[in-house]
Amino acid sequence: MLKKLTLYRLNQNHNSICKGHNLMDWSISGQMAVSFGQDVIVFHNELETTMVYSVTHPGALKYSPNGRYLALGCRDFNYPILELWKLQPGQEFLVINGKYLQKWIKSVRCIEWSNDSEKIVCGTECGLILVLSVCSLRTLHRIRNHKHKIQCIRYSPNGQYLATADVKGEICIFHSKQYQLFMGFCFKTGDIAFDWHPWSNVELAVSEKSPASIYIFHVPRREIVAFYRRTNKKVLINSINYSKITGELLVNVYRYDNNGCPCCEILVLSSLNRVVDILGHQEGNLFFMMWSPDGSKLAGAGLDESFSIWNFYPKDKIDAKANKKKSCDVKQRSSLELYTLFK
Repeated sequence: MLKKLTLYRLNQNHNSICKGHNLMDWSISGQMAVSFGQDVIVFHNELETTMVYSVTHPGALKYSPNGRYLALGCRDFNYPILELWKLQPGQEFLVINGKYLQKWIKSVRCIEWSNDSEKIVCGTECGLILVLSVCSLRTLHRIRNHKHKIQCIRYSPNGQYLATADVKGEICIFHSKQYQLFMGFCFKTGDIAFDWHPWSNVELAVSEKSPASIYIFHVPRREIVAFYRRTNKKVLINSINYSKITGELLVNVYRYDNNGCPCCEILVLSSLNRVVDILGHQEGNLFFMMWSPDGSKLAGAGLDESFSIWNFYPKDKIDAKANKKKSCDVKQRSSLELYTLFK
């Protein structure tokens, strides 16, 4: 059962975080970074510390998987910049490098790190994708398959594939070694979200906002293994995320109740035809979900500038699951068992 731990009310006059899902992240060190416009707010829930850094026009931010760095896209006048911040003792940062990009790139809109924290992938407003080395920020690859603003980039859990999406609904999947295009497909609407299944490494869940739809792609086979679509527009999908621990798919939906009042819920799906839990968010429209690095907690941001954290999977259950894996072999479930049709 999901249990709410904390509710923050972030009293900011900016609404730029509503324009994208790439201005929040959670580090393995326990830090959370959030941007609402001209500032980057870094806070640590357990240490009860909050720091505010003045940043001009932040467009994206992302912690490295090892927790040592924070990559940040911003602008200096009309020039986009990628900055690399290093975490120092005392939970503070030191800017160790920065790279000015060409003016026609406009801005960095999303950032992803390779699983080994050795590469940074930047999605830009013009559609160009840059792969940079750490810590020199030297350009290793320039990917030009997109023509519109990049809104999401994700490596597969084992790092074999890189999936990218732009605001017009085009998704490209690349081999991560030389970043050659493996497959691509396009949706009619640009309101899409996707996430990799944490266990299979080859299955990608993609959602469309309206009409509410979910597709499960088996990437190596280039085929859809499961599909769900509503016949009306009463329910909208804001975002989707997989639980790293349970493999359940969390679907953030927005709908109107019987009284005509807006209602936001998170549906926890063990398969596309089985809802195992529903998490309501009464404070406002929950437009973004973010997992803690260990997958035990779930954070959500609302349009009313609230920020909530839920205990999704208690630590005692995580420890018990780890001990069980050590003592015996766990039978692997078929991916098709998880993805039967949602009716």
